[in-house]
Amino acid sequence: MLRLTALSLAVAGALAFAAPSFAASASDWSKSADKICARANAELDKIPQPKSTLELIAASERFLEVGKRQTDELAKLKRPSADAAAIGRVVGIYEQEGGLVKGLIAALRKNDQKTIKTLGTQGDALSVKAAGIIKGLGAAKCAR
Repeated sequence: MLRLTALSLAVAGALAFAAPSFAASASDWSKSADKICARANAELDKIPQPKSTLELIAASERFLEVGKRQTDELAKLKRPSADAAAIGRVVGIYEQEGGLVKGLIAALRKNDQKTIKTLGTQGDALSVKAAGIIKGLGAAKCAR
């Protein structure tokens, strides 16, 4: 269960609503986004299954690092004008998830099971929301 919680909170980031530059097409954006997400997914897949709270904290810190880089890269992509608002929402959700991961790490260090459960539920809801939006944008690898 803790593995699922950490996985669902894997992304973080910044620059959600920075003034984007605009891409020529939605397919340009989705192809670029999928490359970024495929790279991040490959890194996340290499993180071993945690067997202790200390290992889960370390894995969550790694998730946070990879997620922040992924979100920063997605935020910098040129956005098609028709999809700019949706992309901004996704990046904003990823930013919120990053905050949840930070909170999760703190809760794990304190063994605060109530907070861990609450953050897991919030993270799962955000992940579902982001996946729906990004899948609609054509970036299937980012919806994983």
